[in-house]
Amino acid sequence: MALPEIPDLDDIFDGIGDVFEDVFDSLNDIELLDGLDNIFDDLGDLDFVDDLIGLDLFRGGNDNDNIIGSVASDILIGLVGNDILLGMIGNDILNGGRGNDLLQGLLGNDTLVGQVGRDILDGGRGNDTLIGGRGLDQLTGGRGRDEFVVQLRNGLDTILDFEDRSDRLALAEDIEFEDLRITRRGRDTVVSYGSSNLVVLKGIRPTQLSAADFISFTDG
Repeated sequence: MALPEIPDLDDIFDGIGDVFEDVFDSLNDIELLDGLDNIFDDLGDLDFVDDLIGLDLFRGGNDNDNIIGSVASDILIGLVGNDILLGMIGNDILNGGRGNDLLQGLLGNDTLVGQVGRDILDGGRGNDTLIGGRGLDQLTGGRGRDEFVVQLRNGLDTILDFEDRSDRLALAEDIEFEDLRITRRGRDTVVSYGSSNLVVLKGIRPTQLSAADFISFTDG
């Protein structure tokens, strides 16, 4: 199916072309998880939100959807399938739903929720909140002061770019910093609670972490 005519597309992307290009260039450095091999097969069939002029809410379906946000602040929901969600400009909320999804916030202070599946989340530029959900997820905050939500019984997430004294780990479900175990695994750090490993911080030493790197998370 042909794409709809989108007015002033060049103007919309003016000034963020380098960001958009970096999104896909960086995929070469990410180890894709099982089930994601064919996620880009139909990249030509993109679902645009209100012709890129600012619809508040857009939902995917039961297929592998490719959803691009607008210049406004949008809510993108992938539902079922291995989806690609791109927030573009604005303070967006992206929810992958069920499936092995790729979520990119790009510009703005975004909230990314992987939900269920082995997801890849990248906040992009801005102060973002990343919630992996259930599954073994890979999280990248990007530029900005980002928060990574740590939850029990959701699988072991991996944070690729945690920045000490800038990013923070948000502890859910009344987890207290004093109850955590912070141990070294090779060049990385594992944060655990009881018998559960919660998150891996790539390239971070345990001695770099303190109570100041943790906050309590509430979902409202």
